[in-house]
Amino acid sequence: KFRLLYNSIQVNKPGADTLQIKNIRAALFSDLLVVKLQNKHKLVLKPEAIWGYQDEKGTYYRYWKNKFYKIIQLDTLIIYSLREGGFAGFTSDVDYYFSKTSDSKILSMSRNNLKKEFSTNNCFIEKLDTCLKWNKGYLSIDTPEASYVIVTLYKQCKT
Repeated sequence: KFRLLYNSIQVNKPGADTLQIKNIRAALFSDLLVVKLQNKHKLVLKPEAIWGYQDEKGTYYRYWKNKFYKIIQLDTLIIYSLREGGFAGFTSDVDYYFSKTSDSKILSMSRNNLKKEFSTNNCFIEKLDTCLKWNKGYLSIDTPEASYVIVTLYKQCKT
């Protein structure tokens, strides 16, 4: 069962959403959201009306600038993925993003964006330069932590 989230505080809290939702998508030629209900009715919402949704598998998605970003780690640093493309037999690419908080802007996962966003956190900047190499990605899993390496590094430097 899908559940609309009206703000980030609702993530990981039991929901009382009584809508029987079939799917949620951004409208094609506007910034509106279309929510299809099981009874074949549709709701059309302004983008600021919801923060995101939880799908029937329990996965959370945040709505940001006309796209739904899948939350792949919700921690002191939030990691997202977004699958785009994939038409006519071609596979789609998955791109990765981050935000400082569950309500802050979503940025592409790159060394430059991380350095800009955390420019005052010298410890984290230093770890980006020393602990991450071109062949060891930001999104490798740190086994003892069961967390993405980039999140583990950030936790070590959180000020």
